[in-house]
Amino acid sequence: MTTLHVKENTWRELNKLKKPGETMDDVIRKLLEIMNEVKETQNDLLNSDNTSFDELLDEFCSITDEEFQGVISGTKRSFQKRNLRENK
Repeated sequence: MTTLHVKENTWRELNKLKKPGETMDDVIRKLLEIMNEVKETQNDLLNSDNTSFDELLDEFCSITDEEFQGVISGTKRSFQKRNLRENK
């Protein structure tokens, strides 16, 4: 076993993550696992084909455009109805 020296604030933060029955070693191992998963995901994203991202972005933009056009159409209809009522 090795002693690890940390500042009191660091120990408090680690202690907040600790569940009953867990040791500080358990907490540090979990954090390291999470860090490794994040690195793997980051590497996967960096090495992935940008075409997939571009396709998703295009799809999102088309949906957004459709929604935006719907809002514009609805707003125009509302103004037209309002103008008709006011002009009567």
